[in-house]
Amino acid sequence: MGINMELVLVLYCCNNLRLFTRCCWSTAAGICFHSARRLCD
Repeated sequence: MGINMELVLVLYCCNNLRLFTRCCWSTAAGICFHSARRLCD
């Protein structure tokens, strides 16, 4: 469940670059950024 939630947040942030930084900082910044860079590339 935790992994799915992180994926949803990462994908949401990826689709909304304006909220990307804010969203990532609101959750686990490290995990979010690492995952986002891999998924969004």
